[in-house]
Amino acid sequence: QEGTFEWAEDMNDANPEVYGGSEGLEYKDGFLTFVAVEHRFIFRLNMATGTYTRKKLPFIQEPDNLRFLDDTLYVLTDGDHTPNDGVWAWDQTGAYQVWREEEHNYPAGVAFSPDNKIMYVSHYGEATWQIWREDGYAFNEPHLGANYTDLVGGLDSPIVVRN
Repeated sequence: QEGTFEWAEDMNDANPEVYGGSEGLEYKDGFLTFVAVEHRFIFRLNMATGTYTRKKLPFIQEPDNLRFLDDTLYVLTDGDHTPNDGVWAWDQTGAYQVWREEEHNYPAGVAFSPDNKIMYVSHYGEATWQIWREDGYAFNEPHLGANYTDLVGGLDSPIVVRN
């Protein structure tokens, strides 16, 4: 779905039922991207033209935070879907799960190292972990049709912050 948007000066003029439960936010290349939890949509607002696109997320898990790496959108999921919560990637080939959470609280934030070979994932109320691909490739390189979750290693230890 496509349309136009404008910023409301008064909250009473807004229509949050359309984008209810907004979470995750990234601004990149003139686009503001966020997820709407209640209906599992992703919104991309073109800030220059005042237009938007809205797409249904291609998985049932509840979307949370997000991050772009090149043309791939990484979406973290939470909710009552464990062990299927985790980190999902969505690119021109479709959506696929990169990291499946099985033992810890849901992932709430994601970032990448400068060479994109390490993914950092923070889990709500617990820890931040480093994750990498066992094939040595960066997260923005092809996964060659393999089951992505089989290529991902890591979770060796959480970060320790000292005073």
